[in-house]
Parts: sequence; C-alpha cells; structure tokens
Amino acid sequence: DCAFLLYAVYIPLLIAIYILELIVILRHRRQYYSSFYLIFSVIAAVDVLACLIGTFLFRLPLYPIVYGYYESLLGKRAWIPPLHALGYYFNCLSQYLGVLMAANRFTAIFTPNYHDKIWRYLLIGVLLSLVIAVIPVWILIQLLYEYPIAFVEDTQDAEYPFFVLEVHWIPQKAIWLNMAEVTVVCNLICTFIYVACLIKLSLYSISRNSTVERNFFIVGFSSMVISLPYTAVMLFMYLVVIDKLPFDAKSMLFVFYQVPWVTDLKYLSLAPILLITNISIRRSITAMFRSKREQKAHIIISSHNYFPRKQ
Repeated sequence: DCAFLLYAVYIPLLIAIYILELIVILRHRRQYYSSFYLIFSVIAAVDVLACLIGTFLFRLPLYPIVYGYYESLLGKRAWIPPLHALGYYFNCLSQYLGVLMAANRFTAIFTPNYHDKIWRYLLIGVLLSLVIAVIPVWILIQLLYEYPIAFVEDTQDAEYPFFVLEVHWIPQKAIWLNMAEVTVVCNLICTFIYVACLIKLSLYSISRNSTVERNFFIVGFSSMVISLPYTAVMLFMYLVVIDKLPFDAKSMLFVFYQVPWVTDLKYLSLAPILLITNISIRRSITAMFRSKREQKAHIIISSHNYFPRKQ
C-alpha cells in the first residue's frame, strides 16, 4: 500500500504537468507552432493513455487497497482483450513517434535550411506511425480472442492476495517477441540519430536558433536515455520467454519489481524534461496561473464593491 500511495502522488503530478504543457501549447498555438511541439503533443497524449491503461491492467491489481474492485472483475470480460491490445498498441506507437522526434532533431541540426520544408508533411509521418503500430499487435488481437484473458486471483500469499491478468502462453509469447523487437529496434535507431546529432553539436555551431535547437535536442536525447532501462527490461523478457535463457528466481523477481518504475520513466519523463529545459513553457504556465489569480482577485473586489457594507 505504501508503493500504491507513492504511485498515487507522482503519477497524477506528472500527468498534470503533461496536461498543463498541452494547454499552453494549444492556447498559444502561434507561439508554439512548430513540428517539434506537434510531435511532442502527440507523444504526450499517447504516453498518458499508455500509462493509464497499463496502470489499470497491470499495476493496480497487485495492491490490497483496491482488492474489492478487482474482485468484481473476476471472470471473462469482453472489454479486457481489446483494452489489453490497445495498451500494447500505444506502447508501439510511442516508440515509433520517438523515432519521428529523433528524425525531427536530425533534420533541424543537419539540414536547418530545409527543415521546415521537410516537416510540412508531418501529418503523413504521424499517420504512418498510427498504421505501422498496428502491425505488431495485429496477431496479438487475433490471439487474444482465440485465447481469452481475464483477471484471476493469486492466493500464494494468503495474507495479501492480489489479482493478475492471466494470459495464455501463445499470445504471451507473441507479446514479448513483438514488444522486444519494436522497443529494441526503435531505441537503436534513436541512439544512432542522437549520437550523430550530439557529434554535430559538439563540433559545429548551428547558425539559426542554436539555443532553441540545442534545448529541443536535450529533450529528445534525455527522454531516449531515460527510456533505456525500459528497453533493457523488454530485452530481458524476450531472452527469458523466447530464448528461454536460464535465470535464477531472485534475478527474475528483481526485474519484475522494476517494471512499474522503468515504465513510468519511459512514459512520464518527457513532461518534466521539457518543463526544465524550456523557459518559454515555464513562463507561459506561470502566466496562466497568475492570470487566474488576478481574475479571481478582480471578481472578489468587484463583488465587494457591488455589495457595500450596511452603515
């Protein structure tokens, strides 16, 4: 329950930062109209949805504090397989969009004169990512209906029973194979791109918007580095489930306990990184709250003037 309360504090906080940043970007569209912010906005929406679905399906059932609710979900539920597949779809989509952000930084740093012209077709890239992300989960969708999944009670610990999502071996194997391949390949591509950009930034100066482009690079590069533990976990699952490499029980248990934390690093790190590195976003958020306080104070003063005290 202590871990549950910790999740209940930092997950809503980080999601709130995402929401504030998206509100600022939408409110000040002219100021933040660029391919980078558009990609960031799509990634933010996808990562938040992936985090919420993953939390509901895999994290919350482990905690006694919500035992009663998941007890009511025992048995087959028609909506669980599509929600399960949707969670993995958002994971794949997030990986592809991460490659898109890396490519965006590559063109901004290596071909600044053609960058804006290239990213006029950003919508095509996003739509392509939406379609390609279906491929790794398409087989999974078919298998999940052939081999239904459901919440089951795990009573190994009689004092603190919990629930897990029971998935048949065949779709489970497809899940780890596809997730490992997508995650590892996408992160390798991003690593090569960001390393090339880092070398370019180190050796040469960027004539146009150097500070802005450097900060945008830091956002993308940092999010890629922070997501590497998640990639390592996916690779571990691949080695254990597909290649059946021998691992002792303690090592496997240690890895499984790290899954929620590394997943949060992957999905929720982009918001605070942008907030830390982007002074314009910070000022816009501060101005938004200051404006609300001023409006509230104005309403209070107006009400006081409208209803004068009786003499």
